[in-house]
Amino acid sequence: MKKTKKRHLGNSGFSLVELIIVIAIMAILAAAIGPALVRYIQKSREARAITEAEALVNATQTGLADISSLDLDFNLSRAFTKSNGNTVRCGIITNSMLKQAQGNTPVPQGDPDYSDYVLAGAILENLNTGSRSDFQFVNYSGSGSNPIGQTLSSYGGNSKHCPGVIIVFNDHEQVIMLEYYKNDILIHYEDGEYKVSEESSFTGTDRITY
Repeated sequence: MKKTKKRHLGNSGFSLVELIIVIAIMAILAAAIGPALVRYIQKSREARAITEAEALVNATQTGLADISSLDLDFNLSRAFTKSNGNTVRCGIITNSMLKQAQGNTPVPQGDPDYSDYVLAGAILENLNTGSRSDFQFVNYSGSGSNPIGQTLSSYGGNSKHCPGVIIVFNDHEQVIMLEYYKNDILIHYEDGEYKVSEESSFTGTDRITY
């Protein structure tokens, strides 16, 4: 008597052809979705960096107004060349002074940098850095003028987990330029506009006399 083989469909699994088709579909989906996902993540990081740069500008503006009411003279011994080519007197705050203020390392009253120290402290207070990890400068390891003119690669290698900041303000107590670098993204603020910079270094001595 001839035996018949029973086929149990529930346990048959995928055939080789079916597996190849599934893998091909997954590869097509990955190729289509992957680049879009990368762009979305990058745009999200850029948006966050711009938000943090805006917070710095606002904190500085508030600090300038507060210090002005104390009748404290700002240090305007530096110079900045604006986008229109005009050079103006200015004050500058960089990582070094923000680190000094955050680490409670005081500058003696009467020192030319005393007003910068007070302003840096006001900026940090307005940012409420005690409860925010975005603006931590105590690990900064550069000089007083850095990151002016510094390449982004060298800055990132020496000051990990510490954003790079250059704040330029004029004698009208207005922020006229700011650069903010974090997570390989450089934000440039000038003429009221925030943009992601394609430059490979911070603004240098061709525009800033420190």
